[in-house]
Amino acid sequence: MFFEPGQSPFDLNFYLFRIHVRVHPGFWIMSLVLGWTTVRLGEALNLGLIPLALWVVCVFVSILVHEMGHVMVGWIFGSRGNIVLYSFGGLAVGSNQLDGRWQRIAVLLGGPGAGFVLAGIVKALMYFQLLPHFGDPKMTLILWLTMAFLWEINLYWGIMNLLPVFPLDGGQISRELWEMGSRRHGFVYCLRLSIAVAGIIAVHSVIQVLRNRTGAFANYPFRDLDGDLWLAILFGMLAAGSYQTLIAHKQMNEHWDDRYDEWEREERDRWER
Repeated sequence: MFFEPGQSPFDLNFYLFRIHVRVHPGFWIMSLVLGWTTVRLGEALNLGLIPLALWVVCVFVSILVHEMGHVMVGWIFGSRGNIVLYSFGGLAVGSNQLDGRWQRIAVLLGGPGAGFVLAGIVKALMYFQLLPHFGDPKMTLILWLTMAFLWEINLYWGIMNLLPVFPLDGGQISRELWEMGSRRHGFVYCLRLSIAVAGIIAVHSVIQVLRNRTGAFANYPFRDLDGDLWLAILFGMLAAGSYQTLIAHKQMNEHWDDRYDEWEREERDRWER
C-alpha cells in the first residue's frame, strides 16, 4: 500500500520545473476523507463546503512541495526523479537512487525540510500580518483558513513523517543510520524500532478515542497528547506493515544463509577430495 500505484485513466499528469507529476485519483478521495470534519467548520462559519475545498487544495500543495523537496535534493546529487501523489501521500520515485549514504539521507530530509520552509513562510505572513486585507470579511476568513491549513499540514505532518517508522522518511533515515553500525542486522533493528514506535502511537490514539467517547482512562497520564481514529488506523497499519516486512526479511536472510552454508560445505568437500 506504500508503493507506487498502477496507472489509471483518471490520473492527472503534468510537468512542474521539468519534473513529471502524476496524481492518482485515490489522492483526491483520501484528501476528502481526511478533511471531512471541515464540513462542520463550514457550517459553523456559514461557508458551506469552502473549507473542505480549501483543505484538499492545501493538502495537494503541501504534499507536492514535500515531494519536490526530495526530487530537488536528488537533482543536486545527480539523481533524477518523478512525483506520484496517491492515496497514502506522495512518492518521489527515483530521487534516492544514490550510492552515498549521506546523500540518501539528505534526499530523505529534503521533503520534510521543504514543508518546514513553507510552514515558516506561512507563519511569518500570519505573525507579521503581511496577508492582504479584503473588503469582504468572508474573503479574509477564507485566506486565514488557508494559511491555518497550510501551517498545520506542513508542520505537524512533517514532524510525524520524521518519526522512525518505516517506510516514512524518518523510518528510512533510521534504516540508514542502523545499517551504518550493522550492515547485516541494521534493517532488522530499524523494523523493530518501527514496530515499537508505531504500536505505541496506535495504542495511545485508541486510548484517546475511547477516553473522549466513553470517559474511560480518565487518569491516563498522556491525555494531553493528540490522538484520534485516523492516527490509530495509520500507525496500526504501519506497525503491521513493519512486522510483515520484518518476517519477510528474516525468511529471506535465512534462505540465503542456508544457501551459503550449503555452498561452503560443497566447496570444503571439493577441496578435501
